Amino acid sequence: MGKKKILIVDDEEHILAVLEKRLEASGYDVIKAVNGKEALEAAKSAIPDLVVTDLVMPNMDGAELADAMESDPVTRGIPVIILTALIKKGKEEKQFISHRRSLAKPYDPQELIKVIAEMLELYDNRGPASGIS
Repeated sequence: MGKKKILIVDDEEHILAVLEKRLEASGYDVIKAVNGKEALEAAKSAIPDLVVTDLVMPNMDGAELADAMESDPVTRGIPVIILTALIKKGKEEKQFISHRRSLAKPYDPQELIKVIAEMLELYDNRGPASGIS
């Protein structure tokens, strides 16, 4: 089995660059998008194993992206982590609701890597995205 593909989405290029380096250093293949619409198209064509998205973005926010992915049979079941400054540390969703998890910004990079690994393992075992890639 090859490297896991992670689609990262943020409208701030420097955040994308930092996140890309961290994820590649952790052994993941990275696909980037700068807004939700671009990310939805990338998700349909590349079929990532997981999506990490900012919440507040132009053209389609992170929640709208997650909803659109859940509505599409091609992308349904791909887990999504939503990063946002709109929630406080400790108030993040602790349950995997509808393949989603949220993390407060600023996030601890090690915590994000841990959550990514947990979600990939959880959804690999359940198999919602298996057989698609």
